[in-house]
Order: sequence, then C-alpha cells, then structure tokens
Amino acid sequence: MQLQMQLSIVCPVVSSVMCYVSETMHNPLTDLLQINVPVIAAPMAGISGPGVAAAVAKAGDLGLIGAGYIEPDRLTSIYNAALQQLSSTAEADGAVGVGLNNFACSQLSLQELLQTIIDFKPRAIWLSFGGWEDLAVPIKKAGIKLICQIQHLEQVEPALRAGADIIVGQGSEAGGHGASPASLLTLIPELVDHVERVCLKLGIRPAVPVAAAGGITDARQMAAAFALGASGIVLGTRLCATHESLLLEAKKPALVEAGYSSSCNPSTLRTTLYDELGTVPWPLQIDGRCLTNQFTAVYSGQTPLQDKVKKHAKEECDQANAHKLVKKQVVWCGSGVGLIHSIEHAEDLVNNFVKETASPPQAKLYKLRAHEPESHAFAAVMTEPNDERRMLTRLRAAQLYRETSSLVQYPAALRHPWPHATEDQ
Repeated sequence: MQLQMQLSIVCPVVSSVMCYVSETMHNPLTDLLQINVPVIAAPMAGISGPGVAAAVAKAGDLGLIGAGYIEPDRLTSIYNAALQQLSSTAEADGAVGVGLNNFACSQLSLQELLQTIIDFKPRAIWLSFGGWEDLAVPIKKAGIKLICQIQHLEQVEPALRAGADIIVGQGSEAGGHGASPASLLTLIPELVDHVERVCLKLGIRPAVPVAAAGGITDARQMAAAFALGASGIVLGTRLCATHESLLLEAKKPALVEAGYSSSCNPSTLRTTLYDELGTVPWPLQIDGRCLTNQFTAVYSGQTPLQDKVKKHAKEECDQANAHKLVKKQVVWCGSGVGLIHSIEHAEDLVNNFVKETASPPQAKLYKLRAHEPESHAFAAVMTEPNDERRMLTRLRAAQLYRETSSLVQYPAALRHPWPHATEDQ
C-alpha cells in the first residue's frame, strides 16, 4: 500500500496522480496510532497546548502536547483540558499524546514528569534529542506507542532497539531545534531504506513506518513526503499560525509576513544565538531555525558569543522580551514559513490540508482509477528485493506514464522524464 502511494505520486503525472493519496490515507502509521489521517501535530513546547492538540485530533490526526519543562500538575491540567475539548464532539477520530525532550528527562527531577505522562495513558509519547533506552522502558511496559524523532541515520538502530513504533525523520528545514545536516528530499528516502535494513537485521516485521518532519506547510509538500516514502507527516510551524496556538499573539502575524526562505534575503536561519542567551542546556550539536530579525542580523554571525558580546546581547534580548519587541525576539519556525498566508483555526487548517493533498483541482482532469488494474500490480513489488524493487518501480512508473500521457496535455519538458527507462534495460 505504501509503495502504491509512492509510485502514484512519483509518476510525472503528478497533478492527476495525487488523487490516489485519498486511497492510501490508511496505512501502517494510522493503524498503529488508531487515527484516520497520517498527520501528527509536533509537540512544540509552549505552543502545542490543549487547543491545538484537540483540534488536530478532531480532524482525525494525532495531536501532541509539548511538555517541555512544565510541572507535572500543570501538565495534568493541560492534558485534561485537551481531553475535555476532544470529548465535546462525537466526530473525533484522532487522538492526543505528549512529546518530551530526552535530554531534559534524563534529569532526575524530571523523571516524575515522564511518569505523570505515562499515567495519562496517551495514545503515543514522542521522544527527541538524546538517548532512548531508559525513557523507552517504562513507556513500552505501559503499552503506549513510542514515537522517536531522529536527525541522523545513526540514531535509528538505538531507537528501534528501544522499541520505537514510529520513526520521525527531522530534516534541516525544521523550525525550532534540530541537528540534521540533510533536507527531507535526501533524508526521507535514505531513512526509509535504512529503517527497512535495520528492521530486517533486528527481525522487526513489518518495518517500522517513517514520518517526515521539517518545513511542511502545504499540501504539495505533504504529497511530496509520501512520494519520498514517508507514511505520514508532522506539522509544526503551520500550526503555530493558528488561533489555538499558544504562540504569543504578537508573533503570529510575523509568520504570515515573514517572506520566503529561498529569497536572496532568507526569512529564516539556523543559529545557536538564542540558546546561548537562554537557560535551557541544549546539547552542543543542536541549533535552532528561527525568523531573521534585527537581533540576528547583529549577533548571529558572532556565535559562539564571546563574554563581552554575550553580556551586551543578553541585555538587549532581555529588554526585547520585557517590551515584547517581536523584531528582536526569537520566533522559531521552519523554512516553509513563506507559504503561510493567514492565521486559521487548526481543525479547519488540517482538514483543508488533507483534502487538498488527496483531491487537488488538477486531479479532476484525469482519474488514475481508470488504470486501477495496472496500479494494483504495483503492490506485488513490495515482495521484491530492494534492488529489483527499485528497477521495477522505475519501469512500471514509466509504463504507466506512457499509458496516461496521451490523456492530458503537459509541457514538452515533462513529456519524457524517463527517456532511458525501457523494458530491455
């Protein structure tokens, strides 16, 4: 089923094939989490509160609350508030979970926080940044699904040995904290293959599903993530610009007005600047992506900050926070922020997001369903060894393209994307 999705979208008849996504919204990831749609709301500390989690769950997805450094009693109130909002509708087909930073939970004082979360019996617990083993044991013992976010392939085997049910690949486009050297375009295909190899090595069958995180802000990117092999996506920055988000109201318009990261004057950058001035002991290899502003223009090029510069910067940063000067405050966001054009309600946003992915206007021009018998044959490729699978994927996608290209007019540059893919190769 997953490969059907990949092939249907990888095919150059992208606009028509995306309608195929609607048939593959149910996959191993949705089955594991018992949700309707393979979308996960990122557990952003201080942003992903009860409103966002409940709204996303109402849309049939997994809404995660960012636990951060919240005291157990406060987190209990937040979690119960999300459940209360969720129980107000009989139509919710999603679920609520909680996300934690591994390195924070390694501190003895925060072990109580993990146990508090386990006592909630959430649909899933998300872990990121740090070792998995000690934290995973009580989670798995409680029968709770474990989501592990990784930034490097080397983190996959330890996560799988710890019992990860889902692996999230965080690309360099991600907003907030991260450490991946690769974009999703590179990371996800490599990660999917690597997870499959490691699962085979460890005797895990079927292979653990992979979700894509980082810069995904519209339906085209969601479809692209599926094409790359992901079984689901994670939304972060896009959910910051919602009415339910706990992001300071003054910062939300900044996301809408940010501009493009692909500009010659990019709207975002990765930096350790704000962490050097903060109190959270982030590991040295981790930095964060945020909006560029007057403050980053002066200081980001000077990191790591020398003592004298750091004192100056800290005073200026504290003043900006005290007076809520957004043009100097940190606004964490992904590189896809330029695709955000309005502040919306989270449930409507996710519903529209999925609807656009599954049924784009272009799909009305041509329905792949007319070629269903041939497309069903693709499922057999899943049983082939890796090398043969890739070749068959290429050949069968080329064959499908030849059969369908006459039905829709495409620019000349798109008419022969596989000039060398012939059956005699």
